[in-house]
Amino acid sequence: MTTPRRVLVAALFAAATFSAVAGCSTHGATGSTPRTSASPAVVAASLRPKTDPASVAADLVVRLNDPRMTDARYRATTINGVLAPNAAGLIARFVPGPAFEAATHLDADRNAGRPTIGQVVALHTTVVSQDATQAVVAVWAVSLVGTAQLGQVVAGWSTDTLTLDRNGARWQLVDYTSTPGPTPQTAQPPDPIATAFTLLAGSTGAGR
Repeated sequence: MTTPRRVLVAALFAAATFSAVAGCSTHGATGSTPRTSASPAVVAASLRPKTDPASVAADLVVRLNDPRMTDARYRATTINGVLAPNAAGLIARFVPGPAFEAATHLDADRNAGRPTIGQVVALHTTVVSQDATQAVVAVWAVSLVGTAQLGQVVAGWSTDTLTLDRNGARWQLVDYTSTPGPTPQTAQPPDPIATAFTLLAGSTGAGR
């Protein structure tokens, strides 16, 4: 199963190649950035119960792909009640693996108190099908990661398709697939990571 994080890892390695070819230092920004974490958190509103499948799907894309899924406590809180009984095998798919950490140093920087950026934003939802017991929802999303290792903020765009089963008053995840894109053309070149760290110092993530 492809996940948004695997799409992002591919973008991360592409960005690392670009930085190497351009002669950009991925470590030069560290000394000039404030030592406050700009890593966004899942907003409290995302934890409120949602009843329509489109909102549930958008919420799950954000929560399940949050880089904090490496933390056992966050993971337990996040998956509690959202997976259907026959979907427990999906859990491991959303835990960032060694390739992601090797490309980003995100966990290492967070644990050391260095500034990082990590956020997933659900941009658009489409209810592909729905009946009384099941819904299929497509979510267009972007994953953003910025660390000193990367030297810039890297975006990975994906369309995530979630199959949800109704269990009483709740929708629970049964299946999850992700495909790259649609990927927009940007009108500006990327800025150094120090620019983003300076702008976001002391802020919290907004939106979804």
